[in-house]
Amino acid sequence: MVNCCGLVTEKNEPVPLKQVEVQVQVQGHVASVSSTLQYENKEERPLEAIFVFPLEGDAALCHFSAKIGETEVVAELQEKQKAREQYDDALSSGQQAFLLEESSESSDVFR
Repeated sequence: MVNCCGLVTEKNEPVPLKQVEVQVQVQGHVASVSSTLQYENKEERPLEAIFVFPLEGDAALCHFSAKIGETEVVAELQEKQKAREQYDDALSSGQQAFLLEESSESSDVFR
């Protein structure tokens, strides 16, 4: 069970957060919030990490991307099983991959 938020290792240890930038646009009763979080892997090897992001019940996630070095990966909506298979295939072939899904522990948390 993951108890903290942000980027954590498989052992539930936080990856160091280096920088945060937040932009907010408000139109009427709707706020659009963009957060950029920069983490730094201080390990000597690549690591598999989980990004835990809680959302309010009436909030919607409309875009997610992750950047490693100069490579940016943009999330695309897929059927859950297909997405899991593509993620596993990418990892087993040595590629970098991201899988964003609703937490099984709470529908208000994406990981």
